[in-house]
Amino acid sequence: MRDLLLSLDLESYPGIATILNRADGYRQMENMLLNYAATNQISLSAAVNQLEMELS
Repeated sequence: MRDLLLSLDLESYPGIATILNRADGYRQMENMLLNYAATNQISLSAAVNQLEMELS
């Protein structure tokens, strides 16, 4: 999971970047993505794109 987050071009994902820049941002984002993917029954990469649209 962390590898996925570290591989993102954060300029393309400003909403996610905002959360990652918090003190415990990586843990928060990991939890958000896992929950979002499970709730919507989608892949983690799809969850990244969908969550970014909601955060922006």
